[in-house]
Amino acid sequence: ASLNKILQIESQWTFTAFEQKIHAQFQSVKNEQDIIRLDEHLKKKLLSYNVTEISLFDYLKASPINPKDNWDSFDLEQIEKSMTTNGQSEKAYRIAVNRQTRQLLVYVPLTQPGSDSIYIARAAIPLSDFKEAINKSRAYLIVMLVLVIIVGAIIGYNMSRSIIRPIRLLNRATQDITSGKLGNQVKIETGDEIEILANTFNEMSQ
Repeated sequence: ASLNKILQIESQWTFTAFEQKIHAQFQSVKNEQDIIRLDEHLKKKLLSYNVTEISLFDYLKASPINPKDNWDSFDLEQIEKSMTTNGQSEKAYRIAVNRQTRQLLVYVPLTQPGSDSIYIARAAIPLSDFKEAINKSRAYLIVMLVLVIIVGAIIGYNMSRSIIRPIRLLNRATQDITSGKLGNQVKIETGDEIEILANTFNEMSQ
C-alpha cells in the first residue's frame, strides 16, 4: 500500500509530462491516417514516457484506434468522467486505479479547435505487487529476521535458566528419593512458583 501511494505521487510527474507531450504531437493530426500513425508512434515510445502501455480511443466512434487494444467498461466509465471534468479541473487529464488489472491509468482528452473529432489517450503504469514489495523491503526483512533470532535466543536462554534447569534439578532429586536417598535438598531461587515447589519438596524430603 505504501509503495502504491508513493507510485501515485511519482506518477503525477509522469502523467503531466505525458499530457503535455501528447497534446503537442496531436496538433499535427489532420486526418484518420495521422491519428493511426500517432498511435503507432506512441506505442514505440513507451520507455521515453516511462509507461507500460499507451492507447488512443475514438470517442465518437466508441472504438480504439488499434483494434488490438482492449478498452473495457472500466475505461469507458473513466472516459465519460474525464470528458465531464475536462475544463473544470486544474488538470487536463484523469487518473484512475484499476484494481482488477493492477494498473494506474491516465486518460487525456484530445480535441482541436474547429474539429468535431474527439480522442482519448490512455497510458498505464503497473501497481506494485507483493513480490516487488518483498524485494524493496529485503534489507528491512533481514534486519527483522536477525532481531527475531536474537530475541528468540535470549528468551530461550532465560527460559532455560528459570524453568527448564530447575525442573531438571527437581526431577533428579525425585529420582534420588525414589532410590532411597532421603534428605536431599534442592536449591532453586527463581522467585516464582517453581521455587515454592522446590521448598515444598525440600520439606517433604527432610
